[in-house]
Formats: sequence, C-alpha cells, structure tokens
Amino acid sequence: MIATQCRKIPLAHANLPGNSSGGIPCTVRRGLLLTWLGIGMAAVIPASAASAAGGDYEKVIRPLFSERCAECHSDEERSSGFSVATPASIFSGGDKYGQAVVAGSPKTSPLLQVLRGHKKPRMPMGESLSEEEIGRVESWIRDLKPEETLAADPEEWRWPFVKPTKREPPTVDRRDWVRNPVDAFILKKLEQADLEPAPEAPKRTLARRAYLDLVGVPPTPEQLAAFLEDESPEAYEALIDRLLADPRYGERWGRHWLDLE
Repeated sequence: MIATQCRKIPLAHANLPGNSSGGIPCTVRRGLLLTWLGIGMAAVIPASAASAAGGDYEKVIRPLFSERCAECHSDEERSSGFSVATPASIFSGGDKYGQAVVAGSPKTSPLLQVLRGHKKPRMPMGESLSEEEIGRVESWIRDLKPEETLAADPEEWRWPFVKPTKREPPTVDRRDWVRNPVDAFILKKLEQADLEPAPEAPKRTLARRAYLDLVGVPPTPEQLAAFLEDESPEAYEALIDRLLADPRYGERWGRHWLDLE
C-alpha cells in the first residue's frame, strides 16, 4: 500500500534540509507515514489555552486586543486568517506568517514584529500601538512557556489520532513553482518563513539519492548512464517505479516496518 501510494503521488520538488532533488522522495513520505502509524505518544493537550497567559492575559492582553485589533481580527472577521479572540487563535497565527507567537521569545514572534513594524504591514492599521502597549505584549510572550502554547491548535497536536480530511491547497505567491498539490503546502510554509525553495538537483544526483534511499546501494555505471540518456518527462517516475519493484527495496525497508510490530 505504501509503495502504491508513493507511485501515485508525482514527485516535483525537494524542500527538506539537505535535499534539493526534484521531489519529495518516497522514502520521506514513507517515513512520515510510518511515524503516523508507529508513534507512541499520548495526545495530551494542556487543559486550557487561556491559562497559558495567566492573569496577565485576562487583565492586560485581552482588553488591549479586543479594543485595538478585534474589529478586523475576530473569529468572525479573521482578516488574513488571524483572530485575537482567544489565546489559542493568537498562538496559531494567520495565513501570512503562520505561528504568531514563539513562547519566551518576543524577538522572533511574528506577532510582535508586526506590531513594531518590522514585518509589513504594521498592525493595527491606522494608529499603531504605543510603546507601552507593545511592551505589555512583549512581557506576556516572554513569560510564556513552550508547553503552554501547544493548545494553540488541538487538531494539530492530535494529528496522529485524527481522521484525515481533504484540504484545498493554499494560495501561494510563486505559482509557477507548484507542479502538484503537495508543492503548494510546502511552498506556503517556506513563504511564511521567508525562505526560498532549494534549487533542483541534476539527474545524476537524483539517481544516486533514489538508489541509496530505496535499495541502499548506488546505481551501477550502466544504470546511471541509462537514466541520464532517458530524456522523457517520466524518466524519474519510471526510475522510482523500478526501484519500488526491486526485491532489495523490500529487504532494506522491511526490517523497519517489522520493528513497528
């Protein structure tokens, strides 16, 4: 089943550290799937996201955001997908910058960067928050502990135990880079982090990575030459199919699957 699913998903781009191949290798997808199946963690979610901010949130932060930000960023409006209605929605962030708060680190929190104007456009629109008001938000973020923000999106932290649902690919700036729906989700995260996609790897590198990942040995000179000479658009897909059908693929990866039993 895993091999079948890999063959059905087009490989286009590589966007993982150290991988600039023209696609997300089947081994990466397979590893993610095996993690979903084999992970042994408990779905423990903090009892209340509101408690993450303690009294400071209810007495200081909530009134400030309600007065200055809720007109455009309530649960009803959600401009740019961002809402200040609850600590959970604040932690989750919006469509443009993703996670809005980095617990204990105001400097790297997109929320504070937007309030100070370090990220554009500066918020709130019109009259900006005073330095004293921004200082309140800064102190609140600095006092947060990482585990307190895990309740930002309960669905995200319970994902191994949640039924998969179809999601529409997000809108991205570099539409020319997207070759399949998977690319859109990856590119969205890269754009939120102000990162550029890695360049595509040459065919020689693609072949070596595919062989080493799937069957554990590099291609022979003849196998490599055959792949380099194949100029068809489906050359890489065909190579992956051949390697998935190779008995060495089952020998190499079977032991990992059996370890999960």
